[in-house]
Amino acid sequence: YDLYMPLNELHSKLSIDNFGIPHRSIIVNYAKINLIKKDTVILDRGIELPLSKSKKSTFVKSFKNFLLESR
Repeated sequence: YDLYMPLNELHSKLSIDNFGIPHRSIIVNYAKINLIKKDTVILDRGIELPLSKSKKSTFVKSFKNFLLESR
């Protein structure tokens, strides 16, 4: 299924508490993250995604909040 809209618009339609944007072309479900390295997000199936320097601080902070709220 194809979807044509800016990622920020799609992100606003999703639950902002459960999804983040680690790179300008990617939306990630926080529940699927296994590990965050310096410039990489590793998902539970071993898939590696880039983590941009400009989005890293906000992404990591939102992910930490997700972890705290999901306890």
